[in-house]
Amino acid sequence: MPEELLPMTERLIADLRRIRDEEGGAHGPFQVLIIEDRPEFAKILEELAIAVGCQTRIAGTAWDAEQQLHEPTDIVFLDLNLPDASGREVFDKVRALRPAAHIIVVTAYPVLLDELPAGQYFGVCLKPIDEGTIRDAVAKYRRPQP
Repeated sequence: MPEELLPMTERLIADLRRIRDEEGGAHGPFQVLIIEDRPEFAKILEELAIAVGCQTRIAGTAWDAEQQLHEPTDIVFLDLNLPDASGREVFDKVRALRPAAHIIVVTAYPVLLDELPAGQYFGVCLKPIDEGTIRDAVAKYRRPQP
């Protein structure tokens, strides 16, 4: 699955740009909130989002995420196994505070996906994700294409 994360993110960005252009909305980088309690993995997701031209914020807890959801947020990478709340609780908070945000679920426990409403998230990234694979994909994206 790791090799699917970059294309999934690129597809989401392209779709959001198209929608924003059609609606005549504001332009500029998309705002990404990464809700992940493992700093090393949050950093990998941050590098991925930056590589596709987004601005990022990181929340390591559900409480921090709730505070940051008061800021503009287009995309959320959501870890379903946070130390201070269930994945469903955080998912519901994202939907309540940022209903238009596109959620990419990040989890090592696919069974947790059963707790979420079907069709309410853009994609799934299963852990463990090989850091080298993501870094290679990001580096490939940053290289000029022939």
